[in-house]
Amino acid sequence: MRRHVWNAEFRFDTVTQRAYLNGRPYFLRGSNITLHRFFEDTESGTLPWNEAWLHRLLVVIRSNALERLRFCIGPVPDRWLEIADENGLLIQNEYMVWTGNNWGKFVADYDSVE
Repeated sequence: MRRHVWNAEFRFDTVTQRAYLNGRPYFLRGSNITLHRFFEDTESGTLPWNEAWLHRLLVVIRSNALERLRFCIGPVPDRWLEIADENGLLIQNEYMVWTGNNWGKFVADYDSVE
């Protein structure tokens, strides 16, 4: 699988107190997605693995002037991250922050469906 390489500069300016993406002000409007709680819902079925549904979901998110998503409970499938990137969403993937205490040896595949 080809990994997307994103060449961008994201920084905070202490003088203006703003975030900048590629030299332009970037307002961090966003929301949380507790994706694994959705996975646990028996009525969600295979929606999390349906790419057409996921594209529509992310288009709705972007159409509501949101630029970022925070995933905090459980790992995010790589395809979700790729589609979010295709839609211009900045991702804060917190799960790895809380579980990556042994960074050099952290190897896992979270894209499999049982």
